[in-house]
Amino acid sequence: VILTVDKDWITRDAFVRLSVGDETFGSSWFAFTDDHAVCEGWTREDGRVSQRIDYDRPSPIFGTHPIQGDAWHLNTVDRSNGPCVQVYDRFLMCSLDHRGATGPSLMWHEPGMKIEYVGEDRITVGAGTFDAWHFCYGERGSDRPGSNEEGEHPPYEVWVTADGDFILLKAFVTGYMMTHYELMSLERHPGDR
Repeated sequence: VILTVDKDWITRDAFVRLSVGDETFGSSWFAFTDDHAVCEGWTREDGRVSQRIDYDRPSPIFGTHPIQGDAWHLNTVDRSNGPCVQVYDRFLMCSLDHRGATGPSLMWHEPGMKIEYVGEDRITVGAGTFDAWHFCYGERGSDRPGSNEEGEHPPYEVWVTADGDFILLKAFVTGYMMTHYELMSLERHPGDR
């Protein structure tokens, strides 16, 4: 996935190539304006894809499924008043599969989702110790047996750097996905923030 975002972290164009195992499932190019989005590509399921979706305002998120992309989306959460829950009524994605294993093409994620800003934290991962912001996609505690609707994504806890770059430090998904991610190294170059 290659994403270009503007100063407000809204995606303006993207390229997504999807492989599952050794098999290519598709590749598509996306562009976003203030009133519409387009997709040109090819998918194994649909062949040649050419789409246009009109809207009143740009989607705050374009879900493309890489872990760092998930971290970048958190920039859209208003942290100015401390811990809170922000609800996104709907947003655009390239796949509705929880792991992004279909498409890629344009589709609305409806109904939307909740992202909770849990608060500031200081964590140690393989790459070192960092000041962090802690978020949760979905509803915290909803991974208890019987608490998720069938097919609902389990809670997804994420910690990102608290420096405005939103580099993913640590993340884990509970429930049936049971996945853990941790930043093991980070190299900064002269001139980087």
